[in-house]
Amino acid sequence: MIWFTIKTAFFKINMKNIIISIIVGAVLGGIGGFGAGIIAFPYLFPPPAVNEVVTDAENKQVIANGTFIHANPSDPVHYGKGGV
Repeated sequence: MIWFTIKTAFFKINMKNIIISIIVGAVLGGIGGFGAGIIAFPYLFPPPAVNEVVTDAENKQVIANGTFIHANPSDPVHYGKGGV
């Protein structure tokens, strides 16, 4: 494969290096842009405000109840205590 070079008074530009630089820059720019988009998305498109009012919660009949337990004491991540 023949690569072309541009010779100027100060430096020589190799087309292979230019193509590699464009590809590397596009990949790094794509990764950086994706990360910036993930970070900026919630600020650009915020979810609607929650203004739902719960009514008649005390007037409803209780169908079931439950309690949270700590089934495996050696597992600090999956922990539950209290009731529903």
